[in-house]
Amino acid sequence: MLDLRDWFCGAGGSSQGAHAVPGVRVTRAANHWEKAIESHSVNVPETDHYLGDIRTAPVERWPVADLFWASP
Repeated sequence: MLDLRDWFCGAGGSSQGAHAVPGVRVTRAANHWEKAIESHSVNVPETDHYLGDIRTAPVERWPVADLFWASP
């Protein structure tokens, strides 16, 4: 299983696409906009979410991911 991080996750379209790939799961998604995180949480509920500025996200405390997706 490959873990993926989705930065600028929006409503979850990229995360849903990633989940469709066998062996990939989105383990954390981040966005600075509360409405995006609310939508993503509904669309991809099994993912941990981070609301805030990704420049100050505490990534050093999170497990390393295999894949990183950042599409604003």
